Parts: sequence; structure tokens; C-alpha cells
Amino acid sequence: MEGGGCASLPFGGDGRGMLSSLALCGGEGGPSVVSAGMDDGRIIFRDLRFVGGAAPLPDGELRFGRDPVLCMSMRSVGDGFRGVAGAAGDADEISSKPKRERGTVLIFHLKQHGLTSDHFRPCTVARHTTCSQSSGGRPGVSSCAVRGDGRVCAIGGWDRRVRIYDTKKGRPLAVLKCPDGAAALRGGLADLRETGKGSASAVDFADGWDSSFLVAGYGDGRACIWDLSDSSCPRIGYDGYSCTGNKTYRT
Repeated sequence: MEGGGCASLPFGGDGRGMLSSLALCGGEGGPSVVSAGMDDGRIIFRDLRFVGGAAPLPDGELRFGRDPVLCMSMRSVGDGFRGVAGAAGDADEISSKPKRERGTVLIFHLKQHGLTSDHFRPCTVARHTTCSQSSGGRPGVSSCAVRGDGRVCAIGGWDRRVRIYDTKKGRPLAVLKCPDGAAALRGGLADLRETGKGSASAVDFADGWDSSFLVAGYGDGRACIWDLSDSSCPRIGYDGYSCTGNKTYRT
């Protein structure tokens, strides 16, 4: 990079507003890509191989919606990159939007554009809404993470739930419940909004040998850890994935 190893990347302009989230991912022996979530609901990508060079900066852009993109995560996979992003959103606002803009979870890929091209092109894989608008829930997303192998991702919602998705096709896999949700257990899990107090404000996967572990932090100062390989999971909704909440900590 020019300028002593530092470069300024232009993400603003054209009514995009402020930059509200970032993700940086480098492929093993390959390119590094930075993605920026904007206040106006756009996601903009920059390939760091072209920063500071004479060639024009190739970029891509995805239109997520109209609300700020609050979180983003990416991982390198064999054919490029896989990522997930989460956006703000209240039920009343979302119900007034066109269906194509109602999702608050966006799963995307960055794939090589042509067999001989060095450029990557972003594409939307799936778009989801985290909860029913008629239930009075809060569809916004405050945190997200892609597992190290790039195969699954997790999102933490304003509705206090943590959801798991397949990143290849964007399929929903599971909704996780925290074992400390006594109010939800007494009610037979009829109201999942009582599973945790406060939104799921942070999520992350473990790296290395214990990559089956996922941790989520809540607005009430509590952290919940799940072992996603445990088949005794008390999971809620969706099929095809095992997960259990087996440890709870208060900070």
C-alpha cells in the first residue's frame, strides 16, 4: 500500500450516510476483501489488492434494504467468500415495505467473476425476517458471525433469539434457546421473547478444535454457550441441526 502501509477507502457519498458496520476477510494465500455496511442499507465491497494501485478499484454493491446495516461477518471458502449481515428494523416499519425489502438477515456470497477474472462479484443467497411482524416481535438484528469453516452462521436478534443458518443455500437451521429462560420454560416455550432478557447483542463461534461452540451475550449482562454438536438439543423450530444451551454465565 502507498502511504506507509495505510490507505483510505472511499465508502461514503451518493446519500449512503455513515458507515455502520465493517467486515474484513482474507483468503489463505488469496485476496483480502473489506465490506462496509452503510446507514442507507447498502453493502459495499472493496478488494484490497487494488487499493493504491494504478488500476481502477473494482467494487461491488448489494442493496440490503433501507435501514442501517448494523453487523456483518465474512469467511473465506473455496470459491470465494461467504457472509451474513444484519439490519435494523421494527415490525411496524417493515410491514410497510415491499416484500423484497422486509428481511433483516442477508446471506451473501462473493464469487470470482469468470474463470479468468481476478474480480469478485457479490450476490444475494437468501433474505430472512427474524420474527413474525404480527407477533409484536422486533425483527432487527444486532449481531452476527460466520463459523470458521464458512458453512454456517449465527445471528443475534432484537427479539432475544439466536438463529443458525446454512451459508451455502441460506436455509434456516435452528433457533437456539438459553437454558436460563425460566419464564419461557414455565410457559411451555410459547413465548420465545422471554428466553433472554434484552437483545442478543453479541455472538461468536470458537475457532480450532472446539469450533462447535457458539456464545451469545444478552442485554441483561448474561452470556450463553451452546455446543452445536450435541444431539440432546432443546432447539426451537426448523430441522436438521443439533444444538444445546448448556452453560450460562453472568458478567
